[in-house]
Amino acid sequence: MDYTQVKNMQSRFDNLVRRVPGENIEFWFARDLQELLGYDSWTNFSIAMRCAFNAYDLIDYKPTDHCRSVTREAILDGDVECDIEDFMLTRYACYLIAWNSDARKMTILMTVCVCRH
Repeated sequence: MDYTQVKNMQSRFDNLVRRVPGENIEFWFARDLQELLGYDSWTNFSIAMRCAFNAYDLIDYKPTDHCRSVTREAILDGDVECDIEDFMLTRYACYLIAWNSDARKMTILMTVCVCRH
């Protein structure tokens, strides 16, 4: 794994961070993470998320502590506004999702390294 690639991925991951207004709580939207991990389909990414949330049962964490379902506005096809299902994820949730994703994708392996720190 090339150091430059890891730093690039870390920068891309850090640029996706959001903050809860008025609080020092950082989160990532799942749909943003989907793109970063190289998933074209929300359906396929949802499967990886489900696997990650099932892993919570094995490690004594509640998924609701690290993942919140939300509906947010999105612009599709350049000009069509609509509401979409999404999730607010903690850094740890991002790590578990990356870890439970398609391991054949190099971007996922790099993201696991980035999310872990």
